[in-house]
Amino acid sequence: MAAFGLELENELHVAGRYGVGALILQQFADFGVGAFLRGMTPRQQIARFARPAGMIYLALLVIFAAMPVLANLPQLQHARADVPKGLLAGR
Repeated sequence: MAAFGLELENELHVAGRYGVGALILQQFADFGVGAFLRGMTPRQQIARFARPAGMIYLALLVIFAAMPVLANLPQLQHARADVPKGLLAGR
């Protein structure tokens, strides 16, 4: 049984989709704040990534997107180990 009664698949690609989906939503919010509160154009916002602080931010975004996979990796490996080897051949 999953936490909080959620019936989530215990698969690596599902966790990856959560991370990518969260990253997309976060970037929409980031561009919205930049456009409406700071008055920055999308070109100016993308240019921020060329600076050292922007490169660090980009690295943190990659870690943010990968975190659902990294946080659930031990559970995913354990769940995969419980499946008989013959059933994994089709994956």
